[in-house]
Amino acid sequence: MAPVPLTIEDIEIGAAERREFEFSEQVVTAFGDLIDDHAPVHFDPQFAEAQGFGGTIVHGYLLASVFSGILGQRLPGPNTVINSLSLKYHHAVPVGETVTFEAAVEQVSLAVGAVVLRLTATRLDGSVAVSGRTTCSFRTR
Repeated sequence: MAPVPLTIEDIEIGAAERREFEFSEQVVTAFGDLIDDHAPVHFDPQFAEAQGFGGTIVHGYLLASVFSGILGQRLPGPNTVINSLSLKYHHAVPVGETVTFEAAVEQVSLAVGAVVLRLTATRLDGSVAVSGRTTCSFRTR
């Protein structure tokens, strides 16, 4: 049975959702095909190494897309839409690595029906790959 979608009254500052995601070669290839981005840094190990990476790296927008799943399905959930999103990329993620994603509530505004969440994607070595903030609003009927 699917969980009941949250209302803004259900959300508290400090609430958080986490998800681990493995960026396999198959996932990276499917994403590259879907959006028609076959830049060599994502698919050619020698090219990526010549650019200073240890091998091929995950697309930045593929990394960001995992946040969409958390926001749309878990916290704040399907009763909301994303109004704004700001991300900073700190460290590249090698293809094949598993990353831990977290969305944590920083502000709840009942007056405007919106929540602000801190977003973090952390690599296996503990370094932050992506950080940012988003504002999501509850749709009014």
